[in-house]
Amino acid sequence: MNIDCLEKHCTDPERASLSFLASAVEATQTAYETGHTSEQLVACQESQAAYEKKYAALVKKYKKKDEAKTIESWSDFEETKKISVVLFFLSALGYKVAERTLYRHAKNGTLRKNEAGYFTEKLTRKYVRTEGLVSSRDDVSFSDVVGGADKSRHDTEKSKWQALNEKQRYLRSVGKLGSRQEFNLQMAARLAVLDSKMRGFVDQYSAEIIAIVGGNQENRNDLSEFWLQRFNEAMRELSRPLDYRIIFKNYEK
Repeated sequence: MNIDCLEKHCTDPERASLSFLASAVEATQTAYETGHTSEQLVACQESQAAYEKKYAALVKKYKKKDEAKTIESWSDFEETKKISVVLFFLSALGYKVAERTLYRHAKNGTLRKNEAGYFTEKLTRKYVRTEGLVSSRDDVSFSDVVGGADKSRHDTEKSKWQALNEKQRYLRSVGKLGSRQEFNLQMAARLAVLDSKMRGFVDQYSAEIIAIVGGNQENRNDLSEFWLQRFNEAMRELSRPLDYRIIFKNYEK
């Protein structure tokens, strides 16, 4: 710890004491360099020892405080192998995540390490986005342009899908849109009706068919026209905006 960092943490009396001792060292050293007496040498050594003792005491007192780096943004992230350091970092940035949850996510790979076994800023930031964690601090943002672009694209996509969901809810409320299950059931019902009509077609129209053909092969075109006419009528009927229902009967005893 240099003198500038130390004085930043010291109180006014401590700074004054350290400055006084430094001045004493300078004065006794100048005196010794001029006179070279034994008394001046002792005074110089004693002032130097007093200064070093005071300096060492202040360093010991404020060392941990100086080493505790203030976390202001994602750029302060330092690679680490300790999940506790990641937890402290996220908490300092205003993200609320339980210790138990973070340890579990680190264990199952939701919060990943790089190939060297370190938690990195990039991977931790990806974890925050994936889990949807939101900081309580308004000034916290992603530290790189790529991350910001990813978030912007995510927000755009989210808004688009939200708008689509709102539109679908409206169409469903006015009866213009149904669920896929309803659509599948409706298609199944219409196919069942068509199948029934086609299976009973000959029985229903046999007399007319026989009369049209009259055993004469030259009447095939008349038969074909009759068939297509009835078929088109059946298809138009099935295309009408009506609801069809299928009733499944259980014949098991």
